[in-house]
Amino acid sequence: MSRSQKPKYAVVTGANRGLGLAMAKRLVHEGFQIAAVCRQLKDAKRTVKMLGNIRSVPVQLDFSEGEAPLHAAASQIAAWAGPSKLMLLVNNAGNSHGSWDDAAWLDSRLVNYKGPVSFTEALLPTLATGASVIMVGSGLGDVSLLSPKYRRLLRK
Repeated sequence: MSRSQKPKYAVVTGANRGLGLAMAKRLVHEGFQIAAVCRQLKDAKRTVKMLGNIRSVPVQLDFSEGEAPLHAAASQIAAWAGPSKLMLLVNNAGNSHGSWDDAAWLDSRLVNYKGPVSFTEALLPTLATGASVIMVGSGLGDVSLLSPKYRRLLRK
């Protein structure tokens, strides 16, 4: 990035492996500074080291822990970006469970749905006009894969 170009800022959740890591690497290659959001701080720090400390910052956030950590992470990102605005938010973090008991259902809803939606809402003031928000999903989003019990809960 030349001195005359303004830095571009992006947030990638689940940035420590798989699609999230690949997206973070590509965005750094494209000149973005990255907030690497991971469930564990050690994973976020390792990702930042891999991406290069100049263009990235580690952020710990476990969507299953509720609203307070989510707002703390959003505040940390806003402080990091300063007066600049985010051009891109990639909500890639997710989880899956081998079975669907009540605890797995609650955790999955928090991590795969409520957390990313609430995080996006918390970051709205930090998003630039025309910014992009990407919500990464999986086959777990296919309602037909759920048991009849949990399909009924979705319809309520």
